Amino acid sequence: MSTAEKITVFAILGVCLIILVVILFDRIKTRKKSEEVRHYGDNAEKLVRSYIAEAFPGAVLMNNIYLKTGYGLTQLDHILICRWGVYAIETKSHNGKIDIGEQKWVQHYRDKTISFHSPIKQNEIHKKALAYAIGSDRRLKNIPVNGIIVFTSKNVYFSRRVKGVIRLDELNGYIKKGVAFRENYRKSNRKKQAEITAQKFPSKRLLDSDTIASLAKLIEKKSVTDKRLQEQHRKRIHNYIFEHKK
Repeated sequence: MSTAEKITVFAILGVCLIILVVILFDRIKTRKKSEEVRHYGDNAEKLVRSYIAEAFPGAVLMNNIYLKTGYGLTQLDHILICRWGVYAIETKSHNGKIDIGEQKWVQHYRDKTISFHSPIKQNEIHKKALAYAIGSDRRLKNIPVNGIIVFTSKNVYFSRRVKGVIRLDELNGYIKKGVAFRENYRKSNRKKQAEITAQKFPSKRLLDSDTIASLAKLIEKKSVTDKRLQEQHRKRIHNYIFEHKK
């Protein structure tokens, strides 16, 4: 092999080595970022669990529940079942200003600007999957499913207020707002007015302990616990997010 050929071979090997290093570095960076996001997400979900345990004694809180959809699985951060209804809760740990758009939201924090898919759109899928699971029992199918997006950071504010998008410290009041009205409706002696109210505001009915237990049991039965399917879902979501960031 001539000197020129040796130089060419070494040059090609050098280029290949640089490409491999770049790919490896990119993968390490992506994995590290993914682990950071998961860490913040886990902490946020712990805050929500702690808050609900204190604010809603006697309620049932189900965490990281996988339910079937028409195209696979969807993962719900929390399902709260309490006297005031059934809630699919999506937890976010973002700080700073959040610009709320129709499809995309944008976080402005310090010198960073990060866009992410609308949690409202995301939670609509969760609500539908949860409603479908509950609807499999004719005794429970008329119980409405509500959706809430909860931001756990105290240092977060929104470009505009949207129904169902709140900070964690607002969760108790948001769910229990109108409780006096609901109690009055339940205790009302005016049958006709009570019937009209029930038709207009079916979601205002308070759930009793037996109904709460039945809902929790049904959702647990309908949840997907297969670890392999759960991992497939997480990989699909990770790949989707990675592809849309390019």
